[in-house]
Amino acid sequence: MPIKKLHKELCLPDHGGDLIYAKNYFGEPNHPWVDLSTGINPRSYPFSFIKNEKYQKLPSQNDISKLLEIARNYYQTPDQVDIIAGPGSQFFLQTLPLFLQEYKNISILTPTYNEYAKCWGSKNSKITYVKKITELKRDQQILIICNPNNPNGAIIDHNVILDTAQFLKKNKGILIIDEAFVDPIPEYSIVPLLHHSNIIVLKSFGKFFGLAGLRLGFMISAHPVIQQINHFLGPWPISHPAIEIGIKAFNDKVWINKTKNWLQITSKKIHSVFQTYNFKQYKGTALFTFINDSRAFSLYQCLGKKGIYTRIYKENPSWIRIGMPLPQTFKRLTKALSLWNEY
Repeated sequence: MPIKKLHKELCLPDHGGDLIYAKNYFGEPNHPWVDLSTGINPRSYPFSFIKNEKYQKLPSQNDISKLLEIARNYYQTPDQVDIIAGPGSQFFLQTLPLFLQEYKNISILTPTYNEYAKCWGSKNSKITYVKKITELKRDQQILIICNPNNPNGAIIDHNVILDTAQFLKKNKGILIIDEAFVDPIPEYSIVPLLHHSNIIVLKSFGKFFGLAGLRLGFMISAHPVIQQINHFLGPWPISHPAIEIGIKAFNDKVWINKTKNWLQITSKKIHSVFQTYNFKQYKGTALFTFINDSRAFSLYQCLGKKGIYTRIYKENPSWIRIGMPLPQTFKRLTKALSLWNEY
């Protein structure tokens, strides 16, 4: 059966991390599953046991304010720009369309995270997909970009972002930037340069700190909608454990610097390995590797049969995303690759 037809009949999951699907499709491996299907740091931030009282009591406004102050410093947020916290950046993605319903012409820089279209498409918006920012038309009211991009890791220059925001501003448009994967390379974040009131930046705590299940994210903007959403969130938008861990993690400069270095080194090692297989195109970020090659689906099957779950895409059977492996996982990955010719 042709790869494209087989690929369409697989009913692939919309997101990474679905080991139930992996077990059903590949069967149980001889060794425990290695999940490389997400862009989450496998070396999660270590924290000590949280006291019961942190679960028993509601967080105070002082607790939340302390977290926001530290997060503001970590993200280098200008004084005139607001920052709020919520239960993950996905929450803000789903909430923004509710508060910006008057905006009907939405552009999405593609290929990218599929939830953008789902969130805005459900509000009867007209969605236009653009492959280049230069394709943006004057009647577009909102542009959504992921920087660095998921899944291909493409990075948009600061000047291009600021010029685009100015272009949109002429029609009272808004630029929404998802910076979920920028933490390992903070120099590419637009936050320190925010002086346009029509830019909204979303931040994920869980990706870089490896604690996606904590459900903690941030919105940063000078746009009035941020205060509307903050009011909507109410007095306890995040949990006490999320606040305590967030404060500790943001303040841990030693762990942050060591982790950035480790991710960069591991990323280079992964790229070096894939170089030997002459893939047509491979990019990514310090949190994942992206391959665009006609052999991607074969690679997905090979690794899956060896108990290594990666991310293949419905949109294109030539796309595969591979998360950063731990040292012991790296050995399993290279061994599985050495047997690839069998498939």
